[in-house]
Amino acid sequence: MRSLLFFFAVIAVFIVVMIAATRIQTLRSSMKKKNPKKPSKEKPMVKCAHCGVYLPKNEAITDKNQTDSVEPLPEEYFCCQEHHKAFIKDKSNH
Repeated sequence: MRSLLFFFAVIAVFIVVMIAATRIQTLRSSMKKKNPKKPSKEKPMVKCAHCGVYLPKNEAITDKNQTDSVEPLPEEYFCCQEHHKAFIKDKSNH
């Protein structure tokens, strides 16, 4: 009789563990659906050659945007027109 009771107790524990594992797996999958890992949408950043502030590359002003010269220029980035003009003025004074 004791062995039969022990057998049913082991079966009951096994069923409880399986139900708990299934529930945990269900919760994890629902959390993944709620908070999926989104790919990073970081923009490349560049540094203003005049003041050193960092800004997104697509918002920066460059020498290439301002001149129509055929010769390749070193790519310098600026946060605003005033800094671009000041950089060119400093460059021409040297």
